[in-house]
Amino acid sequence: HETAFYVCTRALSAPQAARAIRGHWTIENSLHYIRDVTLREDHCRVRHNPGVLARLRTLALNVLHHNRLPNL
Repeated sequence: HETAFYVCTRALSAPQAARAIRGHWTIENSLHYIRDVTLREDHCRVRHNPGVLARLRTLALNVLHHNRLPNL
């Protein structure tokens, strides 16, 4: 078993909290999958200011999505 604690600004029932947490991780996992598979982010050797390159990758993905590219 694994126990996780979450902090929230309002009271939620267990099913509401579960939906919110799963919804967050669905988005998080799908974005990381696209960044890793399409842009090969895990193979990147940049060690100095990697956040800048991550923002550029996000910008590139946003441009591709905005142009409705059918397949990334």
